[in-house]
Amino acid sequence: MSYGDKSLPFPRASTYFQGGAVDTNKDLTTVIGCVREVPDTVHGTGTKVKLRAVKNASGSAITIARKFYKFDTGALDLGREIKGLNNVAGGLCKPMDDAYTVGNTIAAGDVFWVVESGYCYGVTEASSVNLAAGDAIASDASGLVNGAKAAAGEYSPATITVASTTKAETVVLLVNDGLVNAEAAG
Repeated sequence: MSYGDKSLPFPRASTYFQGGAVDTNKDLTTVIGCVREVPDTVHGTGTKVKLRAVKNASGSAITIARKFYKFDTGALDLGREIKGLNNVAGGLCKPMDDAYTVGNTIAAGDVFWVVESGYCYGVTEASSVNLAAGDAIASDASGLVNGAKAAAGEYSPATITVASTTKAETVVLLVNDGLVNAEAAG
């Protein structure tokens, strides 16, 4: 589902170059890293979702999935560029906006939306899962929701909204605002 707010530099469920050729000479400094607030049109909660525009800096196309994507931690890139799926348990990451169609791709160099805060889908890992509603969660090394609650001091991008003991289950998360290592429950 798309949301075409005029305050967005490009529509939800789309990318900056909208599937066309990526113009590597285009100045995107006012777009990359910008945060915009939109209505939750995916989950129908009546709340707002904050979206962050990020550049695919992985060097190749990213396949859209209900997973966490890791930030580039180079100088001035944190919160602006994505290096691919999160591949470090507890890494600094955010989930892709639910408005995108799973299985489609985002070209290298294109700009897309991740959820900065608000409701978003995630998928639990394929091994042991034991999460209670309200648990602070972390990403595993495959970009999935780790099956155990986040450890104290581990980066927690979100809170799980319902209990889950099911492997590879799509769950609704409440994504935390910002990129700070919260003191997760240990």
